[in-house]
Amino acid sequence: MRERQVNKELVGIQRSLARTKPEYVDMTRRHMYLVRAVDVSYESLYEGPALRRAIWRYEVLWLPLLMAIMLPASATPSDSAVATKVAHIRAKNAAGDALTVTALVPPLDIAWVWLLHRLHPGAYAADTAALTSAGEVLHTDADTAYRFSDGEDAQSKPLRRLWEVLYPFEPFLPAYILNTAYAADEKKKKEAVDTYAHAVGESGRATSRHIVSFDIEAGALLQKRFVFQTVDPQAGLEWDNLEGDEYLMRAFDRYMMFTLLRKRQPDTYLVPMLDINLVWHAHMASTREYHADCVALVGGIVGHDAIDAEARRLDLIQQERAVLEADGDLYSDGEETTLALRLNFRGLPIAETRSLWEEAYGTSPAYDLPETRYRGEPVGDRGGFRIVWEAEFGTRSARNGHEMLAVMVVAALLAAVGLALALAGLVLTVASHAAWFLAFPVGLAVAVSGVAMFVALPSARPLSSTSRFWVDRRHKHMHNPLPSYLVRTKAFHLE
Repeated sequence: MRERQVNKELVGIQRSLARTKPEYVDMTRRHMYLVRAVDVSYESLYEGPALRRAIWRYEVLWLPLLMAIMLPASATPSDSAVATKVAHIRAKNAAGDALTVTALVPPLDIAWVWLLHRLHPGAYAADTAALTSAGEVLHTDADTAYRFSDGEDAQSKPLRRLWEVLYPFEPFLPAYILNTAYAADEKKKKEAVDTYAHAVGESGRATSRHIVSFDIEAGALLQKRFVFQTVDPQAGLEWDNLEGDEYLMRAFDRYMMFTLLRKRQPDTYLVPMLDINLVWHAHMASTREYHADCVALVGGIVGHDAIDAEARRLDLIQQERAVLEADGDLYSDGEETTLALRLNFRGLPIAETRSLWEEAYGTSPAYDLPETRYRGEPVGDRGGFRIVWEAEFGTRSARNGHEMLAVMVVAALLAAVGLALALAGLVLTVASHAAWFLAFPVGLAVAVSGVAMFVALPSARPLSSTSRFWVDRRHKHMHNPLPSYLVRTKAFHLE
């Protein structure tokens, strides 16, 4: 009886949503690809100079571009310097390809900062609304929210043409994100940032005030842990399971159940499990759908402050550490105990949330399923996907698209010339009674060297949402069955 009632309520909720369940599942998968692309880039975008420059690029270059293309011509920026910049962008756009919202494919670093901003829905709405006198929010939707470019893909070509006209002093995507040579050379990175700062001049300083109202650098660092929760480097490629339709369908059902629980318990701090949090993040990234859905379901925007949640977690850890130290249980024989070592790897307590979940839905399905629990802290400067990717594809030096194409052409020519020489040598050897016998092995060796050069080409890192890597994975996992050990943990079946 209870399951039937819950199903009825959840089906009612889903009918109020802006998109269908399969669409939300696909949004979640594409969101995972975006954060994993950030994790596998050559320069860390979780902290440091590359992140700070990306924030600058987002606030000074990208937001005015968004305003110029997203907002109607009647929309007036509240800041005079920004208004001048937006008018300039609109004029250049009108004189060129007249791009619309569908052409907005940001470079990876800007796509990342834009996502971080949207993951604080209240702040994003307030920050972008403050940019115009009419208070219009710069909404994105499911069709554009998860796209990102490596600066060489076809999808971003129209925007890159406009970018070169607007910002000739600044590359569409900084080279150190694409290439190991730049990522490893601190001097080159510093020179790139310094050159950029000098080239911008007064127009850049006039619009360099901070627009994001929260500590976005802290938010970026927290997302490193989020990536780690969606891929376990120690488990080989078992992370594939987290991208399958059945797993994400179940996660979406649980997210709807969690949303219903939030509606019933508006004053309680509920802690989402990994799969729920994954769908929630993807939902927030698509601001138009998220705002519409929140209003339809709970009457207003539902906040999700990861920075506040981390502060709560650290405060609880500190309290527990203080109790252990007072009792003399933190250390044993001068060494930290296993309990002490585990303190920093502990997530927020879920006891109250689990109790309310079981009260509403029962113990089957369980709230804290094994594969949805907190997995601790990532090691190093990345979130874990880079380790898995490099284990499969290697860590060879990067080449940009033009270099890769040149090597492919040379390899193909070597193979073709070698095969032609080998074939000619074979024919001439037979015709001349072995006078040309050396031509065949030489030609064969040249052909083999061409093939070897082609095979040795490094796998390009998937830094674009249209990368073959992501396209193939998306197709594969739309048909990937749920592993047998997870079948028994399905949530309520929703029609």
